[in-house]
Amino acid sequence: MLDYILKKINNTKICENPYKHIIIDNFIPPADYKLLAKELDDINLKESDNNENVEVYKEQGGAVGDRIISFVKNENKFPNWFAINEFTSSWIKNQDKIFKALKDKFKIEGEYDYLDFCVIKDETSYKIQPHTDQPHNFFTLLFYCPTTTKNKELGLSIFEEGSGDVYLTRDGEHRTLKEVKKAEFLPNRLICFKRTENSWHSVGHEDNILKGSRNSCQIFFMNH
Repeated sequence: MLDYILKKINNTKICENPYKHIIIDNFIPPADYKLLAKELDDINLKESDNNENVEVYKEQGGAVGDRIISFVKNENKFPNWFAINEFTSSWIKNQDKIFKALKDKFKIEGEYDYLDFCVIKDETSYKIQPHTDQPHNFFTLLFYCPTTTKNKELGLSIFEEGSGDVYLTRDGEHRTLKEVKKAEFLPNRLICFKRTENSWHSVGHEDNILKGSRNSCQIFFMNH
């Protein structure tokens, strides 16, 4: 799987606007993805083998629902869930190789201090207001893991600052932003961007109602 992932990163073209990002479809081998997505759909994180590292997080502002997060810091954290365990362990084990591939793709310098990997199940129409991520975040990666396309409209909205409508941001500020792209929430899709002061993005829309659980992995390469 690692060789497959690295090849996908290397062969993907950078999207330049409104800030550099990549969108990779069929990010892991289809047979592996089918097993992983099924396990994520079935698993109850609050009752899993990893439940001591699970948090129920409520996004601030409005009726935005709950996010069930399982923090994965070590290999072999899901011993009874083969596909999830294999996938998360591979990231923990090979994080330096993946980080180097991303640095080479984005043609940037710098290092990271640690990997922040979360397995996530969003519930009750979870959404996130526009934000740029934390300043000590180097790369943001979002790996979408649904079994169907029924929540495709609840993907990542990517914004350009300086034109468009006035939005209330996650930090409680008002910014003029224009949505220039939506990376739909589709199976086996990875989105990655280098965090900057202009990397505005959000999830959710008033007209879209979550059907079931919105399953994903959220992956950050972080600095202290």
